[in-house]
Amino acid sequence: MSDVRKFISGLTSYLPIGQNKVRVAITAYNRIVFTDQQTWFLDAHNSFSSLDFAISRLPSEGLGRNAGAAMAWVGDNAFKGRLGDRPSVKNLIVLIATGNPDDFITTSAAALRNIGKLAVVAVGPDATAPELQAAATAPSSDNFLRVPDFLDLDNNIKFIYNLLCGVNCITE
Repeated sequence: MSDVRKFISGLTSYLPIGQNKVRVAITAYNRIVFTDQQTWFLDAHNSFSSLDFAISRLPSEGLGRNAGAAMAWVGDNAFKGRLGDRPSVKNLIVLIATGNPDDFITTSAAALRNIGKLAVVAVGPDATAPELQAAATAPSSDNFLRVPDFLDLDNNIKFIYNLLCGVNCITE
């Protein structure tokens, strides 16, 4: 399993997944935004086992880091009532960046912050752009995390979960 998939699986393992609980949507990206079987919406999974299987099938190859395009796609498509968004539940959006973005992210990050809390996890020596920290919902000290590598993420998944979500991710 790739490092990104392992991290997402570990992070979501703490969540009570279900239609009346926590819902998770994922959009994969590199030089393109995957809008086919590698993307799913908030109404797609009713259990962690179903979600974890889908995570295991996420693509892990490809070059490019078009985070701006991915965030724009998420803002335009992911948070729709017909696809599982619930107006009464706060949205948490997590951008996992494994390097500096190849495109402009300021506008799409602002749009996502209007939809919900935007947390940014910057991983690796190439993820140093100030735009990544600026993309996160203020205060960035609560919503931005930079770590040197995925091993550091794996060793701190529970800490990262509490930093990003705390009890606010639990909806029963």
